[in-house]
Amino acid sequence: MKQNNIIILIVLDTVRPDYLSCYNSQRGPTPNIDKLANDSMCYRNAYSCSPWTLPSHASLFTGTYVSTHKTDSSSKFLNNTLPTIASVLSEEGYQTSGISNNMWISRKAGFNRGFNNFWHAWEILQQDRYRGYIGAALRKLYLRMIYKKLTFGTERIIRKAKTELVRLHESKPFMMFINFMEAHLPYCPPDKILRQILPTQISLREIKDVNLDAFKYMTGRIPMGEEDFEKLKVLYQAEVNYLDLCLGRFFNFMKKLKIYDKSMIIVLSDHGGNLGEHKLLDHQFCLYETLLKIPLLIKYPYQEIRGESFMRVQNIDIFPTIVDELNLNGRICSEYLQGISLKDKKSLGDRKYLYAEYHEINPSRETLLSINPKFNVESIEESLITIIADKWKYIKHEKNRDELFFIPNDPLESNNLADIDSEKLWKKEISKMPKFDICYSGKNYDFDSDTLKSLAALGYI
Repeated sequence: MKQNNIIILIVLDTVRPDYLSCYNSQRGPTPNIDKLANDSMCYRNAYSCSPWTLPSHASLFTGTYVSTHKTDSSSKFLNNTLPTIASVLSEEGYQTSGISNNMWISRKAGFNRGFNNFWHAWEILQQDRYRGYIGAALRKLYLRMIYKKLTFGTERIIRKAKTELVRLHESKPFMMFINFMEAHLPYCPPDKILRQILPTQISLREIKDVNLDAFKYMTGRIPMGEEDFEKLKVLYQAEVNYLDLCLGRFFNFMKKLKIYDKSMIIVLSDHGGNLGEHKLLDHQFCLYETLLKIPLLIKYPYQEIRGESFMRVQNIDIFPTIVDELNLNGRICSEYLQGISLKDKKSLGDRKYLYAEYHEINPSRETLLSINPKFNVESIEESLITIIADKWKYIKHEKNRDELFFIPNDPLESNNLADIDSEKLWKKEISKMPKFDICYSGKNYDFDSDTLKSLAALGYI
């Protein structure tokens, strides 16, 4: 086996697998991701541990469930008692570079731990290097006036990623992390991409007039129907197609540098998104398949492992997979690591359940009531835990009726089979979920006003 010294970890924020043509031939087309899939192991039953960005990335970085790392709405700082992928690789002599386009995944939140460089796409001047009034003024101007008009700054991210590849590829072994935001609300795909899939009966102007505020819909402030949801799906697909185009440029650049073949490239999402299913939008208030099921492609070095896997896997499995691929198992010891290497088929086969958690509503009760004071917040203000077995999925509600679905016959999760007997059985199984009582400060931090407004526009606060 040839030695691997390049790890590329790419998170496609909010991308659902059923909108990629390598997972669903009726969607797309996403030819560049399809090409990567042909060189990769494609995991068709991959799940996230959380339905939203902050805890999901924390699970990805630490290989632990949300109840272990405890990074969530009330504790927004990455748990500093747990090793991360970047911290482990840095200790092993890897150069580590991070590029984030999501404001939750920031230096301020501690996600830069272990990275030699961690770059924010929403800052024209990086705050850790350019301080003072002038730097602050330029960052504010860029965020308000330019960033949102650049399709979340994707072209700038690609340029930065290429620059980092040139800088790193001839030096030490390296790991690069990139977060892309295209598929996240509010959708604003380039017109050129949108026109390619725009239905003939809908004009560009009409589709851009559809409501993009998920919480105005879900609180009852703005009514929406199937026609509106169909428009949202077209916008969403256009965003995914644009992201595919950008990824193609990045992968082609890797091939130009002659590092594509020898690299381990991991592409996944942090969570999915509702597009009218279950009368919901965005990625809050539920643990349905639309939010938890994610794409996961791993191109191993020199394409030594490729094909399809239908085993149930999770984003917490990425950390141990990287450790396994680099033969670091004997040197990496974390008693809290809860994932399983995806190369360890026996342990994957022995794993009985997957789990996912949603402990606090986001945005807050106060924000939802500010949108519509008449909204019944109690109807959604509860914690949720789901347990996923081979064919069954059980969702335990803190307040409302629990849900049980037989997924092979009910993939849309519309027929709740939960009754008193099943609740007793599954609650007992949920109680067996691995838990660790680890030290955590619960550290939080404050955003500046412009970042808060941007997070609000994304539907987070």
